[in-house]
Amino acid sequence: LVVAALVAEGTTVIDRIYHIDRGYERIEEKLGALGADVERITD
Repeated sequence: LVVAALVAEGTTVIDRIYHIDRGYERIEEKLGALGADVERITD
C-alpha cells in the first residue's frame, strides 16, 4: 500500500497505520530520505 502511494499522482491518505508502525521503524524518515513528502496527521 505504501509503495502504491509513492507512485500515485496527487495526495494519498492511509488510515489506521498501526500495522505499518508495528513493522517499520521511523517510516517517515526513511521515505523522506527517498524524496517522499510524508506527513503524519493525528485525530
